[in-house]
Amino acid sequence: MSGRKFDIRVFVLFNVNNRKSIDVYMYDEFYVRTSSVAYSLKKKDVADCQMHLTNDAVQNKSKKGKGQKSAYGQYEDANKLSMDEFGEYLKENCGCTENWIPDVLTKKLREMVKVSGASVREKLNPKQRKHGFEMMGYDFMLDEKLNPWLIEVNSNPCLEMPCQLLGE
Repeated sequence: MSGRKFDIRVFVLFNVNNRKSIDVYMYDEFYVRTSSVAYSLKKKDVADCQMHLTNDAVQNKSKKGKGQKSAYGQYEDANKLSMDEFGEYLKENCGCTENWIPDVLTKKLREMVKVSGASVREKLNPKQRKHGFEMMGYDFMLDEKLNPWLIEVNSNPCLEMPCQLLGE
């Protein structure tokens, strides 16, 4: 992704009918959110939100330079890659096999979702409502060895569809 920062967004639904049993449904396909600006740790760049934050609220305000159009979407439609596009990128640039995402990455993501969900089980239905659910947006990053790391979990994830990928 030409030296730009990215993260992986996974949607997870928690069916919270009672505290003893919580069903967890992780959407089968994740997508990748990219930044518009190349990554840098130079002192002058550390505070650049467009470089370090990949969410739409920040990226869609990204500028190429004074008086120029937005940099948002200059590489990918709405700064998003599908799971398949990301898999192709990993094959071409990191030597991953075609089945690396379903066989390795998705299994690791599911395990982290399971562990994090279990850790907040008591908080998901504090009023003991008979029927309910929580939709969460999980954000992951990959280290240089392609190990996933949980960055954050959003309890009110953005469900906008700024591109065809998210509208499908």
